[in-house]
Amino acid sequence: MGMYSRQLALDLPTGQSAFLWGPRKVGKSTLLAERFPQSVYFDLLDTRRFIQYLR
Repeated sequence: MGMYSRQLALDLPTGQSAFLWGPRKVGKSTLLAERFPQSVYFDLLDTRRFIQYLR
């Protein structure tokens, strides 16, 4: 299987946050990690972390 180049342009101002929605397993997290390596990441599929932030 070959690699595909991402065509999504995300130019966010410093300090700006955004949601990236889409189907599972299409590379959303990988794209964000490559594009914004210093950003804070919250995995809300981690049940303990989700409950912590829900409180």
